[in-house]
Amino acid sequence: LRVRSLFESPYDGRAKLWVVARSLALRRQHPGLFAVGKYQGVAVKGARENHVVAFRRVREEDGVLVVAGRLFASLGLPAGALPLGEPWGDTKVDASFLPSGTRVENVLTGETLVVDGDALDVGALFREFPGALLHFITPPSAER
Repeated sequence: LRVRSLFESPYDGRAKLWVVARSLALRRQHPGLFAVGKYQGVAVKGARENHVVAFRRVREEDGVLVVAGRLFASLGLPAGALPLGEPWGDTKVDASFLPSGTRVENVLTGETLVVDGDALDVGALFREFPGALLHFITPPSAER
């Protein structure tokens, strides 16, 4: 499934079902993470920071970072334009809790990213879908 194809009929509920199905599949694969993992909000900075919400859940070395776009109508995009990529400008999600070099898999798109620095670019996270469900494994000694 090409994730962007979910926007061909944006009001039919397929995008919402896709997010729910992928999230539940991840929860089945990592039940302890979702049952007892520590929940924390994650800071977002930049011109569009009010249009993004983020949190993480971590249990030992297993973790997930959820980043969701919101308030799309007030982004000022042309009618029918998707809130993907470039419109997010300088907006970044704090990733300082992840060691540089950590691989994160976006469960929604299948993309794998490598953390380089202390923040993740929202435009890169939202290249194909205006949300990200990032699963990661950190070394046991890494600070959380």
